[in-house]
Amino acid sequence: SALLVVVLTMLMRSVWGVILPLVTVGLATVWTIGSMGLFGTRVNVITTILPPLLLAIGVADAMHLLVDYQNRCRVGDDKVSALRGAYRELFEPLFLTTLTTAIGMLSLSFSRIQAIRDFGWFAAYGVAAAFLLTVTFVPIVLSYLPQPPPAPDRRSDRYLSTRALTALHDFTMRRGRTIVAAWAVLIAVSIAFALQVRAESSFIRIFKESSRIRRDTDTIQRRLAGSGTLEVTIDTGVADGVKDP
Repeated sequence: SALLVVVLTMLMRSVWGVILPLVTVGLATVWTIGSMGLFGTRVNVITTILPPLLLAIGVADAMHLLVDYQNRCRVGDDKVSALRGAYRELFEPLFLTTLTTAIGMLSLSFSRIQAIRDFGWFAAYGVAAAFLLTVTFVPIVLSYLPQPPPAPDRRSDRYLSTRALTALHDFTMRRGRTIVAAWAVLIAVSIAFALQVRAESSFIRIFKESSRIRRDTDTIQRRLAGSGTLEVTIDTGVADGVKDP
């Protein structure tokens, strides 16, 4: 959280630029935890990571929007024009990133473990809530805040990060079809290898056949009765009755 505040301070250089993204993701987190109580879902060891997860993911939408809005204001746009231009530029990318993230979270809802299913459902809900607040709550607040003043014209291409990002942008624009084709091949290969994965409950197979523990266990399996354990449950009808001779 402290590192996030530092990054927001460096990017926004304003108090509201730090407070507004944190308030937005905080509201999304409150909505998410509140919905868990509404649906009678208990907090478990997995769903406890929802707040830091939403903090890391949800703050990105508001941060991108505020950076673009401030940049437009600093080059001379008025508040309304800057907000319209920022949303016209960013709404589709923000929506698509939210959609893909939510789908990824929802994939956990197919797990056989209830705690993981709960996490998948409410993580997707929290990400969607952060996006909804970004496109509704954030512009309302910005409309009441003072407009950022115009900034002096400074060359940003002197920074290495700016040149690197510009070069990356130019490359992706020129080689879009090649990048999509390469990723399609990579996904196909990944699916082919994923189908080779087999569920295995024998922990001894984790070790190599040449390892000492694997060779000793295999020897016990071949020459003796094996190394498996047998658990016997005795119901005496009373608590701790098995302890009485």
